[in-house]
Amino acid sequence: MTRAHRLESEDQLPRSPDLYWFPHHTQEHGMSCAPACARMIAEWMTKRLWTEKVVAKAIGWNGSYRPSYAQKKKLTAFVHRTGGRGRWAWSHCSFEERNLENERALRDDLLLDKKAKRPKMRVAMLLVAAYRCNARLAHTALTPVNVGHWLIARSIRRVSTELDSEVRASTAGTPMVDLAVVHDPAFTEPYFETWDSLCGRVIDSAFVIEKRA
Repeated sequence: MTRAHRLESEDQLPRSPDLYWFPHHTQEHGMSCAPACARMIAEWMTKRLWTEKVVAKAIGWNGSYRPSYAQKKKLTAFVHRTGGRGRWAWSHCSFEERNLENERALRDDLLLDKKAKRPKMRVAMLLVAAYRCNARLAHTALTPVNVGHWLIARSIRRVSTELDSEVRASTAGTPMVDLAVVHDPAFTEPYFETWDSLCGRVIDSAFVIEKRA
């Protein structure tokens, strides 16, 4: 059993696979993380398969997805067409200071309400900073280039660090943590990550989606 499956079998996520089901796909190309994420979101909302090529065209992916104003508008329209409601929580450059208020509001959007009979599940498509050195400049100034990487965060739940030894080891002295399920198209399966660790990568842009009633 994988770590993700083991954690889900414990009391860290609600045991309602029909309500909390979410697909996972890896990206097909080196720079196609954005259409790969949008593809997962479209499949979650429509419960039918989509191809990365079709989604890429629909959201205005042109080899990269920063996103521009036109790309944001197309992604928002695509989510609406597939039965969802999307809003851009924020979008900025990673060299700006982190906005803790924005991060807290986003976390609260994704937190599961354990008291609700059928809590609304929202997911967030996040652009996290990912730096690499441009090969053309590497031999001169070693100038870092922010290429960014899109992933999906969902189902945040406040859990006890006693439930899992790996979480406990990475959050020493913290009795409760906010744990998110992360669907990263660079990986073959979803994984769990603490919200503080996720935000620590610096979130450039956040697009929040939920199914329309």
